[in-house]
Amino acid sequence: EGGYGFYWVMFTSFMVMAWMQGIAIGALTPSMAIGTAAVMAPLNISDFFCGFIVTRGDMGWWFRWLYYFNPSGLTYLLQGLYKNEFEPRMSFTNTPGITSGRELLSTYGWNDDEGEELTKWECVGIVWIFAFMWFAIGQWALVNKRHGTR
Repeated sequence: EGGYGFYWVMFTSFMVMAWMQGIAIGALTPSMAIGTAAVMAPLNISDFFCGFIVTRGDMGWWFRWLYYFNPSGLTYLLQGLYKNEFEPRMSFTNTPGITSGRELLSTYGWNDDEGEELTKWECVGIVWIFAFMWFAIGQWALVNKRHGTR
């Protein structure tokens, strides 16, 4: 149902963001062993708080900020991809309890009637904002951090 072109744009955007994140964390850490371990921390945090494992409605207010600002931008990757695939669908025949794509998206908290709904293209833009944020952190670290072995 969704467009393959959008999938390609979103996947490429996320890969650029992940690459920038790896460079930034690698530049911040003093050794390759620490960098290899540290690069997984933002992704693991994002896995739990992106709205897929624990939905936004089930999160406590003290963790809600991680939903909106998770380190890997995974909230916006999944939200954009799910909207691309399921929003146009009008009906599901083999899924009891879910009648439309918008209803499926609302189970994850990605389709609100409260005005917090993002379009799939806004999700792409937010992923690029995260990419530029990690790029700036990486550039700062490469210029200012001296670990003595580089």
